[in-house]
Amino acid sequence: MHLYRVFDAESGACLYEARGNFGFDLGQIAVAETPETAGIPLQYLRYQADTDTVTIDVSGDPTVALVDGQIVPSLEAAKLTVRGKLREACRTAITGGIACDALGAPHQYPTQNSAENPDQLNLWAVYNRATQHGDAGGPYWIVCQDVAGAWDARPHSAAQAIAVGDAVDAHVQGCRAQLRELLALLDDPGTDTAEKVAAIVWPAATAE
Repeated sequence: MHLYRVFDAESGACLYEARGNFGFDLGQIAVAETPETAGIPLQYLRYQADTDTVTIDVSGDPTVALVDGQIVPSLEAAKLTVRGKLREACRTAITGGIACDALGAPHQYPTQNSAENPDQLNLWAVYNRATQHGDAGGPYWIVCQDVAGAWDARPHSAAQAIAVGDAVDAHVQGCRAQLRELLALLDDPGTDTAEKVAAIVWPAATAE
């Protein structure tokens, strides 16, 4: 029993794999699998009639490259993957909350930005009221978590509410600046190997 690759004689494309000893349709060629072609996906195998050989051809797939006989993700595909990971990491960082001591002691403020948890939208509404009306419009109630882990809506003065809003804005802008820096590094011509691409990661979060 042998494993064969069955190719279209005209296009050279590998059609399917087959095991056994049997005939093939007219216009098809059966070539025994070689160590070089073992495990290679069928879409990357081509039969060359002039040399009666099977070659690996990845030219039609921009997402992969052939390196030392192995099919690996292409540089552009690798960059696309890393770009997506960086953007997701930025979103996670932005919505992960911040620590702010506007109340005199560190409190954790949520920064979700979704229909279910519109923390940023709510905060900007409070921020705008505090900016426009000052302490006369207060107190300004903002949900936050104290050092004991208790979440509650706590009263803030106008200055405290504005300080929280400024801290959140600085956090968001800092994350976006970090993303721009990493994407620029990813797109730099000097980032020309898979190893360099893989080394571009979102920095690990540090304890507040």
